[in-house]
Amino acid sequence: MPWKEPELMEIRTEFALLALKKEKPFRDLCRDYRISPKTGYKWLERYRQTGKRGMADRSRKPRSSPGQLEEAVVCRMVKLKLAHPHWGPKKIQALYECEYGEGPCLSSFGRVLDKVGLVEKRKARPLRSSSQRLDGVPPAQAPNDVWTVDFKGWWFIKGKKIPCQPLSVRDEYSRYILGLDALHTTRTPMVKRCFERLFASYGMPKAIRSDNGQPFAAHQAPLGLSRLSAWWMSLGIQLHRSRPGKPQDNGAHERMHRDIALEIEAFARGNHRDHQIVFDLWREEYNHKRPHEALKMRRPAEYYKRSSLKYPGRGCYWQYPDTFQTRRVNGSGCIWIENQPLYLSISLAYQQVGLKPLPGLQLEIYLASYYIATLDLPTRRIIWTSPNDPSQLTSKVLPMC
Repeated sequence: MPWKEPELMEIRTEFALLALKKEKPFRDLCRDYRISPKTGYKWLERYRQTGKRGMADRSRKPRSSPGQLEEAVVCRMVKLKLAHPHWGPKKIQALYECEYGEGPCLSSFGRVLDKVGLVEKRKARPLRSSSQRLDGVPPAQAPNDVWTVDFKGWWFIKGKKIPCQPLSVRDEYSRYILGLDALHTTRTPMVKRCFERLFASYGMPKAIRSDNGQPFAAHQAPLGLSRLSAWWMSLGIQLHRSRPGKPQDNGAHERMHRDIALEIEAFARGNHRDHQIVFDLWREEYNHKRPHEALKMRRPAEYYKRSSLKYPGRGCYWQYPDTFQTRRVNGSGCIWIENQPLYLSISLAYQQVGLKPLPGLQLEIYLASYYIATLDLPTRRIIWTSPNDPSQLTSKVLPMC
């Protein structure tokens, strides 16, 4: 059992008093109290100078700290953290170096911000195995290889029973947020207008990754195609879909939604127009000011470049080879074969499909460069294929308006 502080002071005082009496050799007295002569002389000298008060332990704090941070540096660190309360020490350090030049090390940022109570400590989460990731889809190697899209969970506008449905579109490689729109509905026409604007501004990606919900997919339709995803395919864009019930397949996008919930949802006020102003300001900061650890603490705008795939425009169709027959799907999802209607899918309404003749009275049906089905003419039976590994044609997009 360790000695308590008052008892320790009494023992030291007793030792000093016996040493002053000189009734016993000093070294023998030290041996009785199980201390070295050096320690004994230290306590004796302290007693001579300050009496019993000097027997207490003194602070081990150094008299000077050459590496101590200046008050101005600490104020800058705290100021940046208060301006970005949901950013961690790594991001605050990168922002400090961007605005003030070289600064303290990362551990100093963590220590200072923790000391002033600005660090939110979280429980460590177990690592997920790689088998839980999206299978068969290679990661993006360059900007515009893959765009990710999703709806952030809606919330009611304050004081009104009108929902705000944030639609977010992001480049997977650079983490650049291409669009963040405050919509009041998730219906296809409005979402399509958002993508038309994005395609006109940034060009088109090679692939788009989404979940399996509306308006990105339709459970009852062949191949899970919705009108929106069929439109993407008609432009030559590949479809990547996350597995049902596996949000980690689009985990980086979901992590961005968490930032939106923390930094926007709880504080947004006003109507949809006011929300859109806040979204635009937040997106500007996210793209041009916020450092990302996955980008070596650089900004998404430093990595993103406009796509070289130009949007052909509304009303332009894919140019099929000369050996193909072409049909435009009507509003009911039908095409005409041998003067008779043939139902394909309502999801393909107003799209132009290509029909490749095969031996044996069969036709292969293509949507842009994607082989989607085989039609057996005698029985008028349609055999659908999977869109995850489509057969590619060598045709190119031509602006045939």
